[in-house]
Amino acid sequence: MTEIVDFLNNVTTKNFVEAEKQFSELLNDKLSSRLDDEKIRVANQVFNNVTDDELEMEDEVELASETEELESEAEAEDEDI
Repeated sequence: MTEIVDFLNNVTTKNFVEAEKQFSELLNDKLSSRLDDEKIRVANQVFNNVTDDELEMEDEVELASETEELESEAEAEDEDI
């Protein structure tokens, strides 16, 4: 989360060279993560006969835990302010 804040700070202070580097890193991290997730999904389908329905249920559980983490981080940041 701090990476996004740093990126936005660089944009607002018009430090576009550093902002571009940070943006590229953020985008590459997201793309890499999605690609890894897709590789796992395909491997599970091919080698473990896992269906899309089973994977969707796992994704929903992961999404719920990520949402809880983000909410707790946001609350901690609010307390710091």
